[in-house]
This record gives sequence, structure tokens and C-alpha cells, in this order.
Amino acid sequence: MQAAGARDLRTYTFLPWSRLVHPTPGVAHDNPVFRRYHGCVVVGAQSRAAMDAMLKSPSVAGVVAEQHTVLTAVHAYAVERSVPVIRA
Repeated sequence: MQAAGARDLRTYTFLPWSRLVHPTPGVAHDNPVFRRYHGCVVVGAQSRAAMDAMLKSPSVAGVVAEQHTVLTAVHAYAVERSVPVIRA
């Protein structure tokens, strides 16, 4: 992804839901199994056009074409701006 033009690339793996791990008062985290996320990939680009070009690049297009072999669902969201909580 970075070779194709990504400005930011982050991956996260989520733990299974547990009352002990997610003690957020007033927030229900016990979603049905079919509504639970197991991981997340965050990709950042300079613009929507840069993201479109990156997704069409040969290296990324090959991964996208094969994603059905390892994923059951993919959700994409456009985010206009993100703000870091901690800057190092």
C-alpha cells in the first residue's frame, strides 16, 4: 500500500468481546457475532483521487481481487480528517 501511494497505513486486531475487557459504562459492546469486527485496516491518502489511483495500482488491485479468499466482509468509510490523540 505504501509503495502504491498510501500516506498512512495502520492495522489492528480486536480481542473477542468480554465484559472484563470492555468495561464501558452505558455502552453495549455485546453485539451479535455477525456484527462483530475482528480487525481493521486504516489507509490514508492525500485525496480521494489519490485513493482511487492507489486502489487501481497493480499491487493493490491484486490484493483486492483475492480478498474474498480470506475475508467474509469488508466495510469502507471515507474520513475527511483525523486528529491524533498522542503525538510522539
